[in-house]
Amino acid sequence: MFDAGSTGTRVHVFRFTVHTNAAPSLSQETFRAIEPGLSAYADDPDQCAAGILQLLEVAKSSVPPPPGAGPPRELLTRVMALFVDSPFLSRDDSVSIMDGTDEGISAWITVNFLTGDLNRAESSTAGMLDLGGGSTQITFKPQDEKTIQTSPVDYIRSFQMFNNTHTVYTHSYLGLGLMSARLAVLGGAPSLGGSRELVTPCLSPGSEVRWEHADVVYTVSGQESEGSALEACRLRVRRLLSGKVLKVEADDIDFYAFSFYYDRAAELGLIEEQTGGSVRVSDYSEAAERVCGGWGASSGSSPFLCLDLLYISTLLQELGFPPHKTLKLARTIHQVETSWALGATFHYIEVNLRTGGQPEDGGGQPEDGGPTRGRGANPRTGGQPEDGGGQPEDGGGPTRGRGANPRTGGFNPRTGGFNPRTGGFNPRTGGPTRGRGANPRTGGPTRGRGGSTRGRGGFNPRTGGVQPEDGGGQPEDGGG
Repeated sequence: MFDAGSTGTRVHVFRFTVHTNAAPSLSQETFRAIEPGLSAYADDPDQCAAGILQLLEVAKSSVPPPPGAGPPRELLTRVMALFVDSPFLSRDDSVSIMDGTDEGISAWITVNFLTGDLNRAESSTAGMLDLGGGSTQITFKPQDEKTIQTSPVDYIRSFQMFNNTHTVYTHSYLGLGLMSARLAVLGGAPSLGGSRELVTPCLSPGSEVRWEHADVVYTVSGQESEGSALEACRLRVRRLLSGKVLKVEADDIDFYAFSFYYDRAAELGLIEEQTGGSVRVSDYSEAAERVCGGWGASSGSSPFLCLDLLYISTLLQELGFPPHKTLKLARTIHQVETSWALGATFHYIEVNLRTGGQPEDGGGQPEDGGPTRGRGANPRTGGQPEDGGGQPEDGGGPTRGRGANPRTGGFNPRTGGFNPRTGGFNPRTGGPTRGRGANPRTGGPTRGRGGSTRGRGGFNPRTGGVQPEDGGGQPEDGGG
């Protein structure tokens, strides 16, 4: 918080400790002040910059960067320049930070292409779970229409692949990857440099380990618990995940799981390191009880294995996976890596197929109304306005892979009908919605929207006839 007073300018940087269901407590304040105040520069405003920049440096050195902060723009620009000079196709968006949701969809395409299910329109497809260090993704093709109708709009994505349209549920939970979650459960916070001391029931009592994460070295000590150390640690994990993930229809869909799901299962000997295998959700929780109960891990195992297993098992339960659910763990399918790379490649192939080839071969660039990165028309405009596309707020083109924009009078992606909020047809009644257009119950204009109200010469929304005071007859007298 910057305070620009009459005699000086100050910066306060506050660090808080957050408590569940209670007010936060102030754990640290960094303060710096400079003179004179801003009013001294009224006649020469440019001179105020030096002092404010000095205080900004104080703030930048005190506030850690956000989790998952991307590389500097200069780095991306340099990488882009290398590809522009290469003989390969390089567009303005070819070098960018991949969105977690895009990563999940691309990995889902990879898995289902390699299993052969992507090419068959009527075949069932497998879901995908990925647990990275900073985030975790889930992607699957819903079998229950209710999932599409009740899920948050940005969790449902539709796209074309090999002449088939796929609608998937996909979401990336940033900050809930295994390493970020471990730090949060231990009570740490991202910081710039230095060393921090943490005490936790999730480590063997009396033990002490040094752990480096995001360029910060933490000293973590195990503490004695009044009750079960297992339950004390599990409680911390549940607090972290409480209300942060949505349950899904997981029981009737086959799921592949990757990254730390695979690594921890291999570390425990639940699957072969090289070939993978299958595990039940309960295998993770049972292993957690063994490790946390006896603090017995094999030589070379991570000292945080107890915490990691509790987090994985609790995360799966919070996502809606029952204990008996079997997950397939694989690093390769038919000797091909199960990463997002193959799926992302298919996205770009689809772009070229829909645009008629490369731009130099007659295909259209996105700025000319052609598709953007593998998603059909430009998600913001359906083609740039200067090329005939309309802005979404003006009823313009499709949004990302979902048909017309649901906010602007286009098709509702969850119902297949026109958006009931914007003057389109009501998907439940087959007629126009309340308050916009005609009344779905009567076929006549609604009160105050689309037609006049009582006493204003409009049709009566209950009868479809003219109001008596406006020259219409009463219903009992043959009125409308």
